[in-house]
Amino acid sequence: MKRILICIIILIPHFGRADTLVLAIPSTLYGVKMESKVFLPDLNKSPQWPDPRSNPPLAPGIAVQKALLYAGDLKHKDETHARVGDVTLKEVGSSYYIYVIQIGFYPEGARDGFVSPLYVVVLMDGTVVKLSEVPNSPNK
Repeated sequence: MKRILICIIILIPHFGRADTLVLAIPSTLYGVKMESKVFLPDLNKSPQWPDPRSNPPLAPGIAVQKALLYAGDLKHKDETHARVGDVTLKEVGSSYYIYVIQIGFYPEGARDGFVSPLYVVVLMDGTVVKLSEVPNSPNK
């Protein structure tokens, strides 16, 4: 009985940390509310950036390329252009940073017009955080 109790005490903190949500970035994709959720284990796998005066572990251009590649899989087939808006470095913990990249989709030939921005999160190891639908979204 003592062994079982020790095992449970050791495992409870592990499970509590495994799904710790660090940050959720909201987006809208064709009227559907979405979000990119950054969890602690994923953040811990990415390199830290202890000195922001130095170059980040992942170059901004590579982060943008990865975000555009991911966003390309999400767009409607009649939307051929994706424009990058803001590229933001966001500190999410002691020495941990992420890129939040704003992308808009446009149909062929369109230059202007309102498009709900899509926000793609890229970790410093190059991992793109996949968007998930917000449960019970009123826009479903």
